[in-house]
Amino acid sequence: MKLIGKLVCSVSLGMLAVLSTTVPLQAASTINIVYGPLKKSIRISALENFVKTGKVERNLEFFFRSSSTEQKEEFRQALVKKVPVNGAIVSRFLNSNIGEDVLERFGRVVSLPRGTNGKFALRGSIVKAALSAEGLTLINVLRNFPTDIQINGEVLLKVHKAVEQFVASTKEGVQTLQALALKEAESDTQVDFSKMSDLSNPGPYSYQKETWQLKDESRNRSLYAIVYKPKVAGDQKIPVVILSHGLASRPEDFNSSASSLASNGFFVVLPQHPGSDYKHLQDFIKGFTRQIFETEEFINRPKDITFVIDELEKRNQGEYQGRLNLQQVGVIGHSFGGYTALAVAGAQIDF
Repeated sequence: MKLIGKLVCSVSLGMLAVLSTTVPLQAASTINIVYGPLKKSIRISALENFVKTGKVERNLEFFFRSSSTEQKEEFRQALVKKVPVNGAIVSRFLNSNIGEDVLERFGRVVSLPRGTNGKFALRGSIVKAALSAEGLTLINVLRNFPTDIQINGEVLLKVHKAVEQFVASTKEGVQTLQALALKEAESDTQVDFSKMSDLSNPGPYSYQKETWQLKDESRNRSLYAIVYKPKVAGDQKIPVVILSHGLASRPEDFNSSASSLASNGFFVVLPQHPGSDYKHLQDFIKGFTRQIFETEEFINRPKDITFVIDELEKRNQGEYQGRLNLQQVGVIGHSFGGYTALAVAGAQIDF
């Protein structure tokens, strides 16, 4: 039990440091770290004195017993490191659906004295610290927490274990995909990719750039799309690629990739995704919307791609004289756009 208690305390200090750069917390006079029947307390005043002088008071000795001088200094710096954020934007984020979900999760670990979820206290103390002259630092957040803090060790260790499992499974997944890709590459002798051109380099074709203003009447959804049209002579089919931007991004951010593809003979479309693009983020920052992105974007984004392909089908019959190869359309996506590409390909959403 003694070993478990020290482990909980160690992880708790680590969590405090992490919270200073992610979702910081705030305080009254005492932080109580609880694991089953075990309970250890830290006085906020002891932490403040540690910040000012570097002195470890008796109240902190247990937590620093196995720490090196370098580790103590790292934690000291973590307590006073200022996170350069706008207080108003912090407030808006923590009142969005994503922000509330983050607070709900952290509030299970950082709770009120009797174990009540600390999400509301966290939100108030974080915002107050961010709006203060000192700014958003961990020690300032701790000062502004409206009650004593209880860190639930058992929940904290579960979170720690879940993070470790997630990291391990991610590494395992990457290694598995690498092995499968190598195996497939060895068995597929039809295409020698080493002899193909590098599409990130400029190709031999000139191209024309256009912006289309589009509206999907079935969803009453307006969007624009930047289009790169390669000038390919003859009657050969022109391959088509659609590139989906990420959250808080925009089609223009991928002009460089699109121009490289177009110069290599690809017809490229960069559609806007209203509700999860740069403009929506600006509306969020200005307070015109409460959400960082609309939840419906998980549905609307794949439908945007389908709509663009339908639009290309219409234009292909006349303007492009059937030269666009719409039977083998490539979809590329970054971040939220990566999800979009996977969804278009048939991946199921795990709600």
